[in-house]
Amino acid sequence: MFGLGGRATRRATLRTAATVTAGGVGAAVLAACGKTAGTGAAGTGAAAGVLPVPQSGVTQITFQPNTQGTVSYNKTTQTLMQQFVDQNFNTNPAYKGIWAIVQGPWGNVSGQIADDIAGTGYTDIWETCCGDIPAAERSGFAQPLDDLLKQDNIPKTWWSAGHILADSLAGTLYGLPSYDGTECITYRQDILDQLGLPYPDPTWDYKSAATLWASCTGKNSSGSHRAGVNLYWNGNQENLDWWLKGWGASEMNAAQTQATMNTPQGADALAYGTQMLLDGVAINTRGIHLLTSEQCVFAMLHSAYVVNAATELGTKYKWDFLPNPTWPAGPSSFTTIDCNMLNAATKNQSAAWEVFKWLNLGTQSGDGTYDYAWPKFQIQINLITPSLIALWDYWQTTVQAVAPPLKGKALQWWADPSIKGYGYPQLFYQYNYSQASTIEGNWVAEILSGKVTPQVGLAQMEQQVNATEAAGQSEAQSAAAAGKKFPTNGPAMAGMPAGI
Repeated sequence: MFGLGGRATRRATLRTAATVTAGGVGAAVLAACGKTAGTGAAGTGAAAGVLPVPQSGVTQITFQPNTQGTVSYNKTTQTLMQQFVDQNFNTNPAYKGIWAIVQGPWGNVSGQIADDIAGTGYTDIWETCCGDIPAAERSGFAQPLDDLLKQDNIPKTWWSAGHILADSLAGTLYGLPSYDGTECITYRQDILDQLGLPYPDPTWDYKSAATLWASCTGKNSSGSHRAGVNLYWNGNQENLDWWLKGWGASEMNAAQTQATMNTPQGADALAYGTQMLLDGVAINTRGIHLLTSEQCVFAMLHSAYVVNAATELGTKYKWDFLPNPTWPAGPSSFTTIDCNMLNAATKNQSAAWEVFKWLNLGTQSGDGTYDYAWPKFQIQINLITPSLIALWDYWQTTVQAVAPPLKGKALQWWADPSIKGYGYPQLFYQYNYSQASTIEGNWVAEILSGKVTPQVGLAQMEQQVNATEAAGQSEAQSAAAAGKKFPTNGPAMAGMPAGI
């Protein structure tokens, strides 16, 4: 979903992993995590370096892995992942008769659906983000997960509340988080020391934050303007809902069919940031380079930049992490939307469900607990933040082992939005979500640049989005009626998904 930071560190991690494949993952990475290749996190099964091949008579299930943390998806990455799957799933007696195959990089569900319809390709389990859930649901390819979770006594509360909301559509769950992608603030303590300013208490609020950020403005060491903070908006729609939530507003209704952001609370939310942008207290971009170049002192960053912070800030600067300030209606922070989806057209749902559970939870033991094998492996090889609330401590231990400058840092603030349930992701309207996103992004940009007031911009935004959604609903109903007259080789379709 985002261009990831920490590329140099992740490239080095994967290079190390590529040199030693015993146990299916890099021995150096595992050693740093207190594991031994071939056992524990690396799993058991086939001999080191030997890749078993599927035998005749097994049900083959294909899946797309989460490659969000990797520099590029290549043969080395896929080999490491397939080795781990072979040693932990394919040769595990608990899954006799099922063979899981790593298939291609993540994303592009619309393209996969088109291949399914055409009969030119097929994937049982997708790892995806963005607008794929509405597209897959409307075309009949998104498998609802609520009943499947219930039959195996798997509660949704094992994942963050905001992420479960993002992976649902009108109250039905269609995906499980593949990683959480939270957000918090990284800041330069040494610059505050130079300015004689205090470090914020983690309980700081939006008023004290605005005052402190204004006090940080001035000239940096190169003579350029130094702002107080970046606001991580980028003039688009994807960051809108979490921001509105902080002021007690909401982007859309629960059915995800109507825009609802045109309220006094919504206007206050956008006015808060707009004035800081116009005054030069805030800047509207992102990246760890904003701190190293002293373009700002506080930076709202996605979790993809955690290891990047260790690499670029290291021990050269005095720095740490903070939670977002508490906004007027309470804490709120961004979290991502990436998820695993089960293809409703899978040729063998029971086998695909077993692989799906393993990708999200690992193998279940006799006492009902799970070993989290694959989720832990994703943390090890990609250093991404976990999808499961239970794995935040494991993530912290892992990244601190791989990136020593993170030792002693307040890493708990990356976990806080997930654990306490105040991480809110991008949401999608049921029908013309692409058009709605464009409309919202355009008007947010107009508001943040001071071209229109928040009240005017939000009123126009809501009116136009609702008109677009109403048209989309009518089109979807017409497509559904027409579709009944033209059966296809695939599942029943309610309408061609956007992007095909």
